[in-house]
Amino acid sequence: ALYPFGNHYAKQALLLAKPSVVLFLRTIIGGIMLLMISFIFEGWPQQALPAFDQKQLALFAGLILGLLGIAKLLWFEGLKRLDVSKSTAIVIAGPAFSLVYAVALLHEIPTLYQFVGFLIIIFGLAVLTKQKTPASSPL
Repeated sequence: ALYPFGNHYAKQALLLAKPSVVLFLRTIIGGIMLLMISFIFEGWPQQALPAFDQKQLALFAGLILGLLGIAKLLWFEGLKRLDVSKSTAIVIAGPAFSLVYAVALLHEIPTLYQFVGFLIIIFGLAVLTKQKTPASSPL
């Protein structure tokens, strides 16, 4: 429910700073808030975290920094160039594209319900991306 609001303020912040700075600050502030909420509702952990070997830590760091970090940076670069409503609608279409990958890579056969939903989403995206947005203020 709060996703569009966060992106609205992130777009405003992009007028003042580079996407990497906005992403860093948003991650730090969000992480601190989630940690505080976790401590309030769950308390301090009673047992130690399991030990990880070097291979697991390298894989985890590569996933976080590589895949998620690059994806978020690209998201903020796109957010600078598109309206918040249009960019959010494009991202929400992710499940439709996961159906394409499931068919192509996993050889899954979509149900009629899934296929109709996929067509509706693709049609909506086509209409949305073809529309010209009215000139507005950069905020």
